[in-house]
Amino acid sequence: MQIKYSRHIETRIAMRKIEYSLPQRIYENAKERFIDTATGHEIAVM
Repeated sequence: MQIKYSRHIETRIAMRKIEYSLPQRIYENAKERFIDTATGHEIAVM
């Protein structure tokens, strides 16, 4: 599976100095998933 980061999350990763792969790991191991009805994007919550 290929995950494409938005410009927003790439900026936040750099600003907060977190590991680049952390959002992907959260997405892959999420305990809950939701669909944003406005955008249709999937949201993963760990």
